[in-house]
Amino acid sequence: MPFSMENRTAFSVCLMDSLTIDLAGLLLVVLVHAGVLALRLGVTLYRT
Repeated sequence: MPFSMENRTAFSVCLMDSLTIDLAGLLLVVLVHAGVLALRLGVTLYRT
């Protein structure tokens, strides 16, 4: 049987793991982008 209960459980666990990794990567990109923008704003305010 290709769709036994063990296969479904393993697939859902793998799907949740990859989703967690994707969310962590997205959060890291957002944090780095926010840091770069804050740094540019600080430099702009320092020059004026």
